[in-house]
Amino acid sequence: MSFDVGCDVDMTDEVSIRPTIDNISEELLNAIFTYLTLQDLSRLVSVCSSWHSHIETDKDKSLWIHFSKNHQWSKNLAYDELFQKDLRKYKSGWKRFLSVFADNYCKWISEPCWDEDIKNKLQFSDDGCGVKVIDSENMNVSACASFPIVRNTVKYFEILMTKKSVWNVAIGVTELSFLQLKRKFCGFNCQNWGYSSNGWCREFCVKTASACFQEPGMENFTSGDVIGILADMRSHQLSIYRNSKLIKTFKSLYLLDNTPLHVTCTLHFSEDQVNLIHDEIMFDKQGILYLYQQLEHTLSEYWKTIEEKKKELHALIDKILLTGDDVILSNAIQSLNNVL
Repeated sequence: MSFDVGCDVDMTDEVSIRPTIDNISEELLNAIFTYLTLQDLSRLVSVCSSWHSHIETDKDKSLWIHFSKNHQWSKNLAYDELFQKDLRKYKSGWKRFLSVFADNYCKWISEPCWDEDIKNKLQFSDDGCGVKVIDSENMNVSACASFPIVRNTVKYFEILMTKKSVWNVAIGVTELSFLQLKRKFCGFNCQNWGYSSNGWCREFCVKTASACFQEPGMENFTSGDVIGILADMRSHQLSIYRNSKLIKTFKSLYLLDNTPLHVTCTLHFSEDQVNLIHDEIMFDKQGILYLYQQLEHTLSEYWKTIEEKKKELHALIDKILLTGDDVILSNAIQSLNNVL
């Protein structure tokens, strides 16, 4: 029996040179990653080198200036000498860091929904970034942001509580199918992570929990407050901020069957209104530096995990190639061929 992994190997010939991790073709290696269903490893071959090439010092501030076209806060920081001095204390991953805030423009959407009459309950602004309740007879309505939070996503969003009634509202993340539920409140349902205006934080991650976990005692939020949501899928964490203050970090942010998550709001009463903010962020200079350090730390931990998985994978591949009998190896190769 022979197969091509960069060289021809006869499994019946005891003196043949068996394939190692170094001479397996990139195509087959990628297939092995997929076959073993080890998260994120399938991208390592193509991503590793390009990822690190972005870690460069932006000496001429061109990155900041380019990014600040739609972000005044970034432009201010680009010309702040004290801030630039602080930057030199840290390694240069700013292009990656700024991507957390860039290219995340989104609008509120309300479909698919359980009630075809939803448009008579919610009114959207002309740009789609604002949504409010207009029918007080039909409470508990929700909308999702159009931006999909998928694997490896690290993105930051801000929502302004433009106007709040006496009823509780909630802001968090859910699957889009959440909108199809008749009874729903962001944080209570499956695959929900939410922060309620009465200071309760709730999560219901299907992968790690069998029931909703609730935590009271957080700060309330009301009209005029800005809620920040940092979704870090590399570390499986969701951080929620109120007016730049960290309120809660959920540490079980997992996708279910790779179904994307979306920033979500649940509104209750007529005139409840929230707006997505895209051109500003609420953090000051020190807050930005703290956030940068936090994300660099989670990235470091992420790559440590990747390296550990790579070692496990290498050992497993060597074991399959060196000790697997013809039947096991043949089945494995056939499975890989099916993937290719």
